[in-house]
Amino acid sequence: MSLAKESWSSTLFGIMASKGFTGSDLKKFTDAVGEGSVNHLKGKPFTTTDSGGDGSAGGHGIGLTDVSVGLVSSTIYSTSTSLFGSSGSDLMKVCESVEEAMVLELLNAEMDGLHSKGSGVGIIDVGSIPVVGEEWGSMVETAGRLQSFIGSDWPNLAKAIGVGCAAGFVTVTGKLIIGAGGGANAIS
Repeated sequence: MSLAKESWSSTLFGIMASKGFTGSDLKKFTDAVGEGSVNHLKGKPFTTTDSGGDGSAGGHGIGLTDVSVGLVSSTIYSTSTSLFGSSGSDLMKVCESVEEAMVLELLNAEMDGLHSKGSGVGIIDVGSIPVVGEEWGSMVETAGRLQSFIGSDWPNLAKAIGVGCAAGFVTVTGKLIIGAGGGANAIS
């Protein structure tokens, strides 16, 4: 399974509903976060450190791991409060929900790569996936506008979500099995 906006939205919706969030705009919010996040991540390149046999070959893997848990939610929160000048009583629950959904959905990411070894394993180098918080946030904001999910604070919240999610990528990695596929090094 690769990254899918519907899955990301559904996961986030379930997490937020379990924390007591309701309302007609909840689905629009989760759709915006899911769509913006998937749009930002799909096709992102990466580098790997390869180990294994001689030659070169393609590889395939499923699952980006090692999100810097806690950093995502705290960065969304601190960015939000600095942009808003204050915070609401449920802001931290929103931040934690976005982080939980991101961690779960990244386990579905599929990666293809070209490797310097003919067999073995390619480990995605930490920090090599070029996520950009402002760009991620802009994609979430645009997705929200398409959902007619806008308010005066929406651009700031979307930006905070993007900045926070990107911050969590400082430790993200993944594993590709060399000889099990191939293509340009990219997330699908």
